[in-house]
Amino acid sequence: MAIRIDTQLSGKTFYSNALNEIRISTTASSVQVQLKVNEETVFSSMYYADGVVQVRNLSSFFESLMEEREVSLLGFTVKAIAAAEAAAAAADETAVSSAFFVLYCRDAIIDIPAETFLQDYFLTTHVSRFTTAQSCEHLSLYRPDSAGSAPITLRVKMWLSLPDNRVVSHTYQTQLSAGVGVVGISLPVPDVLLHARAAYADCRLLSFELTVDKRRCMFYVQPCPSAELFMFRNNFGCWESVSFPAESRCVLETSYSESQVDGLLSAYDVRHTRRYELESCSLVPNAMRWLEQFVRSSQVLHGQGDAAQRVLIKEYRYERSNAAGAPHQLSFSWQYADGRRAHDVLTLDSSIFTEPFNETYA
Repeated sequence: MAIRIDTQLSGKTFYSNALNEIRISTTASSVQVQLKVNEETVFSSMYYADGVVQVRNLSSFFESLMEEREVSLLGFTVKAIAAAEAAAAAADETAVSSAFFVLYCRDAIIDIPAETFLQDYFLTTHVSRFTTAQSCEHLSLYRPDSAGSAPITLRVKMWLSLPDNRVVSHTYQTQLSAGVGVVGISLPVPDVLLHARAAYADCRLLSFELTVDKRRCMFYVQPCPSAELFMFRNNFGCWESVSFPAESRCVLETSYSESQVDGLLSAYDVRHTRRYELESCSLVPNAMRWLEQFVRSSQVLHGQGDAAQRVLIKEYRYERSNAAGAPHQLSFSWQYADGRRAHDVLTLDSSIFTEPFNETYA
């Protein structure tokens, strides 16, 4: 009872959206198909064959499992066992297995082979972006087992504007300790600015390029006094950051039911909801395409670092046009997953006036 897995899986890496079917050829009447992760069986089913078994709709299975485990890259082994050997140790001609890796990728938006993408690129689709001076940029990359405990070297090249209107460049390097597999790195923009002003005291940071081995990402710094900072899981299940130099509004909404007892109305089931509305400035087309991943993300945080809090994107207006000169703008509303949390933290400071009124009303 010969059996063969037709799909060339062994030793290869595939995007999750591209591995939707596994085809097995066999002369047996039925085949047991198993999927394993580190010897743990995560899927098993018996198929009745007519020469060929096709296991379909696997993309959603891979993605659900990887989302549950919060991983972006996972190794699988598929094993096919002919019916006669399903309950016993399978001989070479009645059971076959093949090992492969799956890179989480919800949408078919990358035309680079998965193995090449892992080796040469950050796990993002947005390698030239705008940022703000308040942001901390988060990116992910793949490190093979051969990297061991060797640190990651970050090379940062920045372009600075000086008071005499000259534009100069300055480069520095830093190292981060990291493991293997898919690892995340963080680069606070305030740290970049500190290095810039250590070299040129009165400079203005225009842009900087982050390089790790072959991987490159370019950041253009938008001057703004404040920004709304978010983090989200992108198309590859990795954390990325986005900062909006945008107007934000807080809307307090109330819902309740009424009852009347002895002629008096009372409210019950009272619920107050804080919702925050945000409208971005005009965006370039590639930023707009990238932000589709933000509004569709399974996990979104407001803020960065230890202060980041889980939020829900409630509503959004996303329209993108290919017309020349057409404006691209994203507006959305969000609220904290913890309904008791508010955006503004109150203080007990008794000073209510700002300059120039402090002296008058002191």
